[in-house]
Amino acid sequence: MNTKPFYERLIGISAKEIAARIGCPIPTTYDWKSGRRNPPSWMQNIIIEMLSNKAIRHNERDVMLREMELAAYEMAEAETCERRAHKLRMDATKRIASVHLDMQLALNEFRNRTNTKEQST
Repeated sequence: MNTKPFYERLIGISAKEIAARIGCPIPTTYDWKSGRRNPPSWMQNIIIEMLSNKAIRHNERDVMLREMELAAYEMAEAETCERRAHKLRMDATKRIASVHLDMQLALNEFRNRTNTKEQST
């Protein structure tokens, strides 16, 4: 595993060359080279691998880009599923709390009626 920051691993390659070789916007590569932003960690090694191969063919680049897009899509789907699960858990918790409150109110009403009957007799 490489411990150097991502931007240091891009030294010697221009931002325009990076953008052309991996097919991303030039401003994004300027951000990477300056250290202001980084691609996700899972994508960094793929990008470095793409840049290290000087004679990379377009079809290989396209395959790698599709793999990166698929991985990003899968991560987004996992986050969406987690958000849905969290919402369902919250909804269930609210319903349980509501039922519990209804039961408490019914129990209190029953006790009040029982106490009223006992006092009247």
